[in-house]
Amino acid sequence: MISNIIEPQYRGSFMSLNSSLQQLFVGSASFIAGLIVTNDAITKKIDHYNWLGYFSISVLAFCVFMAYYLKRCMGDEEL
Repeated sequence: MISNIIEPQYRGSFMSLNSSLQQLFVGSASFIAGLIVTNDAITKKIDHYNWLGYFSISVLAFCVFMAYYLKRCMGDEEL
């Protein structure tokens, strides 16, 4: 959906920037997941792992909604 919006002469630099931002947010997601999931020192169990799953599902649902919304806003154009 993203690469078809950019004009061909700018597509290479745009895709490079897009890739850099993706890598930044993948690293941020790993860092945030590390803050959410903890080890209990006494029982040696992983805590709050289910919170991470709920958060991931929420982010995924939001992204699906945004993709649907953006496609609807673009009209009947094929992306």
